[in-house]
Amino acid sequence: MSEFVIREYQEEDYEQVTILANQLFHSIFSPFIGTPFEKGAAFIKDFGLINKAYNDGLYVVELDSSITGVMKLNATEIKNEGMSISLKKVFKEYGFLKVIKAFMLFKALNVKIACDELYVDYLVVDENFRSKGNGTALLNFGKNLAIEMNKKRFSLNVLDSNPRGRQLYERFGFIFIKENKFPKYVRRRLEANADHKMEMSL
Repeated sequence: MSEFVIREYQEEDYEQVTILANQLFHSIFSPFIGTPFEKGAAFIKDFGLINKAYNDGLYVVELDSSITGVMKLNATEIKNEGMSISLKKVFKEYGFLKVIKAFMLFKALNVKIACDELYVDYLVVDENFRSKGNGTALLNFGKNLAIEMNKKRFSLNVLDSNPRGRQLYERFGFIFIKENKFPKYVRRRLEANADHKMEMSL
């Protein structure tokens, strides 16, 4: 039986990781900018949501040498290059209003991270490999890394419109901490009322 291999992101993974991440990002950003699924990977690239050359804290899980999942971790000591974006290009490609809506969503989803926590920015498993242990393998890796980093908490957010995701995290040991309500314009477009902060003590 094949075993999961979890490793740091490498630049040559960019195309595969971008296509995979679109399975998550498209469901979040499409209601705001109307981008069809097949153009979602281009949106990720254009807005610099995944930095091609540098991505500290980004890990992939492989099964039989194929990338089947991606997890981005964040902590106060993890260096983040931020969004690599050409405003001129995105305004031309998407139009002023859609770009402004996208940045409003970025702001609404932004999370402040405490010095004692390791936070999961996002986790996505290929839709063809779900319910096979990929997500659990990534979470176990993240939890162990948090312990190695002497963190007191391992945390993440999940949309209140994603009960399956919350159930998965609860089975793993996360507990609900608080609800972060979205502004009205986000609730209407995202079809979710809030983010649920979940964490486990280490």
